[in-house]
Amino acid sequence: MNYRPAPFFRILPLLGALAFLAFAVLGFLVAVVEKDAFGWWFCGGALLPVGYFIFNAWQVAYTVTLHPEHLTVRRLGRETILPYTQITTATLRQNTLTLHASSLTSHVSRLTLYGDPPGLTALYAALRPRIPILQQAQQAARTRALPFVYRRNSTSETVSALAIMGLGVFMGFVPLMGWQTGSFENALDSWLMTLCLGGMGLLLLPLGFFMLGDVVRAITFDVDRITVQRLWRALTYSTLDLQTFDVQAETRRTRAGPRTFYTLHLKFDGTTLDIPPTFDDTFGTRQEQARLELEDLRATLLHNYPMVLIERPATTTYAPQNEWGRGWILRIFHIKPYHLTIQEEDYGEIHRSAASIHYVFSRPVVEGLTRLQTVDGALLYTPEGRYLIFHDMGQLIVFDLQEERAFHRETRDGYLRGVRLDGTTLHAQLLPLGKPASTFIDLPSIPLDHVADHLQPGTGIAPPTPRKAPPPPATPADRVNALLDHARSLGDRLPEEMETLRDTLGDLGPDAFPALHAAARLYSTARATQDHTLLELLVTVLVDSAYPPAFPDFVTWLDHPNDEIRYFCASALDQIADKRFGIDRMIDRGWVQHDQIRTTIPAIKDWWAKGGQHRVPTLATWHKHASAPPIPDLHKWFNFVELNPGWVKFGDGVVAQKERRFTLPRNQGTHIVGGQVWFADAGPVFAAFVMDSDLGWVREVYVKEEGKWEDVSARMARAEPNFRF
Repeated sequence: MNYRPAPFFRILPLLGALAFLAFAVLGFLVAVVEKDAFGWWFCGGALLPVGYFIFNAWQVAYTVTLHPEHLTVRRLGRETILPYTQITTATLRQNTLTLHASSLTSHVSRLTLYGDPPGLTALYAALRPRIPILQQAQQAARTRALPFVYRRNSTSETVSALAIMGLGVFMGFVPLMGWQTGSFENALDSWLMTLCLGGMGLLLLPLGFFMLGDVVRAITFDVDRITVQRLWRALTYSTLDLQTFDVQAETRRTRAGPRTFYTLHLKFDGTTLDIPPTFDDTFGTRQEQARLELEDLRATLLHNYPMVLIERPATTTYAPQNEWGRGWILRIFHIKPYHLTIQEEDYGEIHRSAASIHYVFSRPVVEGLTRLQTVDGALLYTPEGRYLIFHDMGQLIVFDLQEERAFHRETRDGYLRGVRLDGTTLHAQLLPLGKPASTFIDLPSIPLDHVADHLQPGTGIAPPTPRKAPPPPATPADRVNALLDHARSLGDRLPEEMETLRDTLGDLGPDAFPALHAAARLYSTARATQDHTLLELLVTVLVDSAYPPAFPDFVTWLDHPNDEIRYFCASALDQIADKRFGIDRMIDRGWVQHDQIRTTIPAIKDWWAKGGQHRVPTLATWHKHASAPPIPDLHKWFNFVELNPGWVKFGDGVVAQKERRFTLPRNQGTHIVGGQVWFADAGPVFAAFVMDSDLGWVREVYVKEEGKWEDVSARMARAEPNFRF
């Protein structure tokens, strides 16, 4: 994602600097021409803001690019990379977004972005799931416990109401003072003027008074009530009457066009309450920020006031009839945020409906699961719910299973442990929270006479389910052996899956490499003639990671009969020898020249015998680098095309070697090819090209800098991929 502030915000510091620079020049001319000392003071005072605006122009961001693990900020003449893990706070204001980073680990301690409110809000919304500290803050805000206070910044609304009241008082006193001083004559026009001004004053004064009284300062959410604190009065709403709440959008027409305004709408039994955002937005420029804020508040209310909403289905599903007049109908009722299946029985000619107990929601925090026996004898239960719900002649009865909540003006405290159905009576027991498991409270029995013929007696307490001991965790050697068994099972298809297995083995982590090394030595000795392909796979993984204990074996495997194994071992030794043998240059148009490598092997062995083994990195250094975060999949393909310039990774997953005259296919996703790029001050360097086959152009260009692939699309001078559309 790329974000560019509006042009006005990018050039605003430069405009301010030019304006004050013009004032400074004017003061200088006054001082020189008029010989006036005030001109020098004016010139010096105007030069002070020039430095401030120049500093802001130096700091303002022109482009912000979001990557998977960091963001890139391009400012005047430089580029800054800021990892998400180093950002400590992010503050969104009307026209600014400020990011604070740790000064110990980042070169940027504070980053301020100027822009239009909708664009900054979209950028902030895209940053929230990427920055860990914002995720933690959002989760903490959405799960905060009751009570809590929702405060609003009502300064602008208060000032507007006071201004209207002041205008009313002024318009009322002007005709009165004019009448007392004799400025108004006893004529018809003077009387009309007095009545108009006095009437407007009498109208604006109470209007401002009522506006001031409706200003919401704070809202307190408690377990049993919600208190709305206005300027000089407070209104209280009972949470037992709370039915639904949701974020509502309303489109209004403003001078800038239609704008959408958001409020959190709470519906009570007989009344409603609309909660605005914490800030006043008369022109609707910050409503996306308001939507994010109100959605967080809604999530907090849903965490503390879980709602059960029932929606009658639009269609009915009929089940097969066993006999005449005894058919039954299944209806699905959606109980948000859960799902409940309610079975209704239709008695045909009698036109009488009865409902049985249909579903039980419970939690497996005690021994067993709560279960009930239904009409057809099936045991219905779910281990992740929270409520016991049954439908009795159109009345929904809900028991909370975990903690105190209010539903349909009925409150139950505790955890429902068991349900017993005795003939026509339902007996339920409640286990209070914080008490021993042997302490039960018997709930009032519920008669079910109208379904006596259709409910089977039974017990609802299931015996404890024995738990099997968890299997021992797999060791790195187990994972290596499992992958090698899979590779052997592939048979002739192993070369086709070579690259996939190569990546999988390389991602096992540094603890798996001793097992990989031992397996490679085993296959090189006991099965030297039978498993060249499998040994080649293991050697490539060891070479990719430059595993230090394997380098003496690389020297030994230079005499292996397989050409590919000799090539990989020679390439690994050439890397630690600072490429003095030029193994990379022995690739002609994607084909390895094995004859040249065979002639170079004696020189490599001689270099190793004369002290080359001292160039192998230590195991501790290797382990530190191997424990770093894994390379992204895209960068792995960049490394592949760097080693194999004549190969193409197609968008459909196929990897193949092609001639330079080959034309890339269209409409197959994203292709990855090699090529070269030129910079303004540097010659051609290798680059990996990300080719968009749907649009038919180069989407991104990457160059390896200090061991990492960096996007150079914005600063390269010329690019030439090896393959084109």
